[in-house]
Amino acid sequence: VDGAAHAIVEGRHLLGTIARLDGDECVIEVANDAPDGSGRIIVGHRFPIDNHREAIASGAIVTETDLPPERRGRGNWRTVVLAPFQVGATRYFVAFFSREPTPVPFTAFDTSFAETIASLCATRLAQRAQFERLRYNTEHDALTAIINRASFRARGFAAMRASSAVALLVLNLDNFRHTNDTLGQQTADALLV
Repeated sequence: VDGAAHAIVEGRHLLGTIARLDGDECVIEVANDAPDGSGRIIVGHRFPIDNHREAIASGAIVTETDLPPERRGRGNWRTVVLAPFQVGATRYFVAFFSREPTPVPFTAFDTSFAETIASLCATRLAQRAQFERLRYNTEHDALTAIINRASFRARGFAAMRASSAVALLVLNLDNFRHTNDTLGQQTADALLV
């Protein structure tokens, strides 16, 4: 984001963000500091999406060289480049802001650049989500969703080393195979869960 914020307007360093839509608000996921005086946005900050709702909903790229005063928002942003993208069911956008107007209109190259950055962000976020799913599946039992034997060993031993106030209960279900054979696998699975 920081590299793109340097490159999108030649000779200027804009404030760059990646935000996630959450109802009628956006939540900042990534932000850089813009040294040209255009401010700082804090990760986790929430703000309304009123000014660009239609563009985000349509997936259109927004490029504004000098926003009118009524659309500048609380940050008094004048230059805006906003590129929406989607990862799974979640909508995001990458945006670059400045409190200084841009003297020349944005070109097709600038729009293409913003689109490319949004595409890269979408790919990276999808990879991160896939990695988290794989990690979760590696550490948890598919049926019960509790941690599996390997994860339990690692966490259990760590907990026992950290505190003497840890107890372990081992529960054995006698004749569980009989339950599985007589009542069926679905019932046996429900009993385990």
